[in-house]
Amino acid sequence: MNVVAVLETMWDWRQQTSNAGYSEAPRFFRINPKNYSGRRLYKLIGPDAKLLVTNACRELVTKPSQHGKPDPQWLADNLAEIETRRPDSAPIHVLLVCGKVAQQTFKDSGYKLKHGKVIEIPHPAARGPWNKEFIEKTARQIQRVKVPALLRCPAQIQGGVCQGFEACYHRGPGDPCPYECDACKDVSPDLNDEGVCENCREHDGE
Repeated sequence: MNVVAVLETMWDWRQQTSNAGYSEAPRFFRINPKNYSGRRLYKLIGPDAKLLVTNACRELVTKPSQHGKPDPQWLADNLAEIETRRPDSAPIHVLLVCGKVAQQTFKDSGYKLKHGKVIEIPHPAARGPWNKEFIEKTARQIQRVKVPALLRCPAQIQGGVCQGFEACYHRGPGDPCPYECDACKDVSPDLNDEGVCENCREHDGE
């Protein structure tokens, strides 16, 4: 399961981020599982999920008490980079929007996930709500999200090389197969109830 967490502002702890050449927060990153927020996020999503983090504000701040300026367009661009725009983009199955600033910025961004579920939670570093019962309840909510069944389409792509692509994640009902395999190319099947391309299901012998 692919999980993305939206936090508020990135703290340039010990200037590690700025010393790496960043003048503003990275668009997305893998959070350190040993820091406070990272440890809690990894506990919530479980051991089998993959986690990326982005922020509602683009500024790097020098201490936790500082805050950046919410930037809805920047956040929308970051999510699009993760989900669709890069060669290594992948579907977001769960988007955790953490804290009031991130939640309002996400709403203002107008960004719509292609297939995933949006879950609003308190900021993982917030002191108030994170007792044992709340952590367990939130973890169950996240880990129960169903990921689309992974199918393998044996049809060859252009060039005659089978890449063994996994699930056929469409941009929406009626869109062509994004994998451009010869058998799927230019075909626009509707998604079934599981969000799976019926054309690829047919190729898989199901």
